[in-house]
Amino acid sequence: MSSLCAEPIQKKARIEIPKLPSDQEPSCSLKAIPTKVTVNHCTTLTMKVRFPESVASAVLNSQPLAMNPGQDMYTRNVCVGSVAKNYTYSASLKGTNGSVNDCSTTVMAKAPPPPPPSCTLKASVDPVRYDCGRPEDHATILRLFPKGEINWARIDGTPAPPYQKVISWDPDWKHGKMFVGSVGNSSGSGTCTQRVGVRCAKGGVIVENVPGWGFRQGANNPPTCDYDYHCKTESCAEEVGGWVGKRGCKIPGCFAPETRLLTGNGSLKRADRITKGDTLWNPVREKAFEIETMVLGPEQHPLVLIGYGEKSVTVTSQHPMITKDGLKSAGALRSSDYILGADQQFYNVTQLKLLPQRIGETVYHFKVNTSSKEIEDHLIVAEGILTGDHYLQEMLETSRNTYENPHH
Repeated sequence: MSSLCAEPIQKKARIEIPKLPSDQEPSCSLKAIPTKVTVNHCTTLTMKVRFPESVASAVLNSQPLAMNPGQDMYTRNVCVGSVAKNYTYSASLKGTNGSVNDCSTTVMAKAPPPPPPSCTLKASVDPVRYDCGRPEDHATILRLFPKGEINWARIDGTPAPPYQKVISWDPDWKHGKMFVGSVGNSSGSGTCTQRVGVRCAKGGVIVENVPGWGFRQGANNPPTCDYDYHCKTESCAEEVGGWVGKRGCKIPGCFAPETRLLTGNGSLKRADRITKGDTLWNPVREKAFEIETMVLGPEQHPLVLIGYGEKSVTVTSQHPMITKDGLKSAGALRSSDYILGADQQFYNVTQLKLLPQRIGETVYHFKVNTSSKEIEDHLIVAEGILTGDHYLQEMLETSRNTYENPHH
């Protein structure tokens, strides 16, 4: 029998968590500074938090963020990728009452700007090299070779598509005229230069039609060039160090480029590889002489091979040779002549041959550094045979007289 006095069973009360008012739920805003960067570069994300005391947890750029009580601003550095596009970054806040609030920002990644361009300017013809003829008949084409991305190009101040410009003869060419090419883009500009005409080293002086330089008018010689420009002192070819002596449309009295010369250290060196600072051995004086000047230029006539026994040297027809009868040009030698060897003995010429013409080949000659006017001080050993330097060449050109040989 149940008791009427039993107490009724009471249910357990549910605990209600008070919900935050909507105006106190945490929220965020996210900004990037800067908002535009170059690919593979970085920016700074700044997140501002409203009601930070109501934040239970936070995530910034997919990584958990440790919240500090009362702190309402957080930063984090991020770097964009290598692709030029928009990158989106986000943050998320979870409130103590379970609410969630997200925020995001976008960063624009741009391709890097192109580097400033550069260029090369070249002339199709260098007038100093042409054969006998009036320079008024000649022109050259300046060609511009840009390197890199360009928005514009000019040659000598004139817009230059398609990157070339025809330049007619200018009297300034004989003194060397500098032309300028220029290219540019959004990042900057670059320039390049080309000198057209005779190029003299510092101190060089241009002179015209110097007596004894070109071939003389005569039955066995071609006419003198109309315009025979060259430098009076040191000078005309930057590519060999600025110490070249003369350069014109005719260069008499020179060695073929492959001719081996006896240097001061006892080694043999090709004529076209002689450089400033080299010395040449003189067996008569038993000493080495420094080279004062190099002379080079194109040869338009057949070279002469001269020799005895197994020794031979190839020179131009005006090259000075040492014979029993004195100085003679190579072209004037006969089989009855005797030439001087490096051992200071005279040998009968057994090889005397006019070689096939090699038009335009560069030939070389040298003047040793001495104030002496004696023949013995101006001797060069070429392929084992004694020949004269450029001083003796000029002596031979200046006078038709035969110079007495001191070794006769």
